[in-house]
Amino acid sequence: MIPRHITWFNRLSRLPPRLSVLQVARRLRANYNITRYWMLKLGYRRADGRRTHWSKARLKVVRRMNPARADWSLSNQELAARFGAAGISIAQAL
Repeated sequence: MIPRHITWFNRLSRLPPRLSVLQVARRLRANYNITRYWMLKLGYRRADGRRTHWSKARLKVVRRMNPARADWSLSNQELAARFGAAGISIAQAL
């Protein structure tokens, strides 16, 4: 079974940038709130230009990390060391 964050990453990466949450939800035929959550979590830039409401430290981790290229067999601490962040940041970002 493919982890949810990878599934959502793949779904969002196929869409053109700068769609509204409603447009993305309709295209993916998904719940609005769930779509918004994954758009924020994976850093999809919305039509209004906003990205997230996360702290700068958390954004740093997400921007450095490419979920498609991360080795998910590693622990949060090992991923954190690889991306230069705190282990808790990795757990919260994903």
